[in-house]
Amino acid sequence: MTLYVKNISFNVKQDRLQRAFSKFGEVHVDLKKGFAFAEFVDKRDAEEALDNLQGANFSGMNINIKVRTTTQEHPCMPATRVLQACGDACLLACSYAEGRTTVAM
Repeated sequence: MTLYVKNISFNVKQDRLQRAFSKFGEVHVDLKKGFAFAEFVDKRDAEEALDNLQGANFSGMNINIKVRTTTQEHPCMPATRVLQACGDACLLACSYAEGRTTVAM
């Protein structure tokens, strides 16, 4: 299960997030600019991390965590369908993957 973590300060480093999320199980954290994906091996570990880290303060900003749907559902489909499919987590991920920095809504 993959978690989408947003509202991350640009001062937060990859290893800090990795340590925080790994307290709940085996995980790989992929930090981007202002957001990250935390991919857990076990769904229960991801749920526990979500429950415990939701709203946690990292460098003065409270993170927001959502469950990310699988990327198999949308290899960057049109923005309106992405929003309907899984919300801003997927929209940001697809925008980042396509090299867009802004998305018209």
